[in-house]
Amino acid sequence: MADLDRAIELAPGMAFAYFERGAAYHRIDNYDKAIADYTASIEIDPKEPLAYINRGMSKIFKDKVDEAIIDFDAALKISPDDINALIQRGFAYGLKKDFPRALADIDDALRLSPGNPTALYYRAQVMAFRGDAGRAIEDYTQAVKTDQKNPRIYASRANLYSNLGEYENAIEDLDQAIRLRPRDANLYLNRGIAYFNKSDYAKAVADYDEALRLDPKMSPALNNRCLTRAVMGSNLEGALADCNEVLKLVPNDPYAHDNIGLINLKLKQYDKAIAQYNLSLRTDPDRARALYGRGLARTRNGQGPAGISDMSTASGIQPNIAEEFKRYGVN
Repeated sequence: MADLDRAIELAPGMAFAYFERGAAYHRIDNYDKAIADYTASIEIDPKEPLAYINRGMSKIFKDKVDEAIIDFDAALKISPDDINALIQRGFAYGLKKDFPRALADIDDALRLSPGNPTALYYRAQVMAFRGDAGRAIEDYTQAVKTDQKNPRIYASRANLYSNLGEYENAIEDLDQAIRLRPRDANLYLNRGIAYFNKSDYAKAVADYDEALRLDPKMSPALNNRCLTRAVMGSNLEGALADCNEVLKLVPNDPYAHDNIGLINLKLKQYDKAIAQYNLSLRTDPDRARALYGRGLARTRNGQGPAGISDMSTASGIQPNIAEEFKRYGVN
């Protein structure tokens, strides 16, 4: 970036320098500055399609999907067979749930470049948005055959496997993604969640530990480690410390209040549990975990009818909520 700053200072009319600096900002997730530099590049050289494509991609990260589509349209007006512009416009339409247009664009890209792994990856994304998990997995699998060193493909397929309850497959994919990108805290978080869902709590905690080593303020990892420790019951003090840290980072976080409520249930501190679940329910009055947990605390605290009412309401919202608490060691 320092070199590009100097290049722009020496030659302020060089579109390529603004484009490259925009790409550098893009890589560090500074999308506002990326968009500004891509715009400067386009003002100097309005005939370069890649500047429009990259600006459109940055706008997607800023949730400006309609503006992104305008940029992809501009790129395709300059270069009608630009595969990247077709892929990215298709993805943008997918985000808008306009699936016929999304698939038409990506299929056009695949006709121009059969087996293109990027096109297959984005078509899988659109299929997942559409709820067609089987087709999405097929496309991810085809993509990874020709792009075996792309962690995004493994991570995205793992996410889909987890949603389907296929946690072994998810863990295998996340193993590959972590091998390729070992400093990505989100990958450890997601593998920890998969281990938790398999009831392999020690491995889940180890993954949350690694996620937090990489990103100490990652509140989902703190929350999940808090819950896992609470379920294990072996380090309730550490669990409470994790959830209290979450509340410093995200005041009134309902997950943290639910988890502290669970810890208090395990400690048989029912008044404290009820207070935590009440705080969670202020955020969402229909929160099944908080209702069921409060119901358990109330029934054990001499408030039987109120507790039974809470648990009945929670079961109506989430029919498997009793099984969830049974897994947590509280029933």
